[in-house]
Amino acid sequence: MTEMTKQNILYLGMAGDIFSPLLIYPDFDNLFVIDVYERGYCRCNTLTEQHDQIKKVLTQGSDENTHSRNINGKYWDNPDITHFIKSKCDIIEESEVSADTWTLIFKYDGKIRKLFIFYQNYHTEWPSPVKNIHGIIGIGSFFFQRKMFSDIIIKMLQTRMTNSYYFHVLYFNHQVDDFEDYLILNGSKRSGSVIGKLFIADKNDVEEYVLNISDEIFSKFPDGLYPMFEKYPNR
Repeated sequence: MTEMTKQNILYLGMAGDIFSPLLIYPDFDNLFVIDVYERGYCRCNTLTEQHDQIKKVLTQGSDENTHSRNINGKYWDNPDITHFIKSKCDIIEESEVSADTWTLIFKYDGKIRKLFIFYQNYHTEWPSPVKNIHGIIGIGSFFFQRKMFSDIIIKMLQTRMTNSYYFHVLYFNHQVDDFEDYLILNGSKRSGSVIGKLFIADKNDVEEYVLNISDEIFSKFPDGLYPMFEKYPNR
């Protein structure tokens, strides 16, 4: 497989949520993450502890006894619910701890995967390895608001993506007709959670897409307040 044929996914603001990419894009080869360090998801407030949490989820195949599950359970789910991926993972190799980047190579569902985390704000120019991206995940962080789409973000979406691709966002990020419902099957006591999926047919038209959507969102929520904490029913 050449670099051009590998499936590359980008997660903006992942924190410790390694589950969603594995469930939404089960065949991905490379997962790129652009995110500032999320101290709230770590007990010890260190990068090492965040990395250990990600590896723990992968190797045990669930979020049982993890700090991130306790946090998410408190606000979004029943804290007694454990979420699972398809199978346990084998950790193959990881890079040294750095304030800027972290790389993890692991095997999941019979396939070698690579995780690249870049600790920076994604509203600036993306790191050069982030290119030929087939899909973007922005669960909880990627809002379709006009003020967020600076010239540099539009440029990144037009130059670093494949010609057509998908956005996946939480339901509260959109609530507009352009998005389809997408069901993530990820629970032991529930059948899944609904998020939103938007298809971008031509990356060169992405500016028109996002600005039209942001205008529709503004018409529904003129104060810029999304019903983030409203319980959206699980299916």
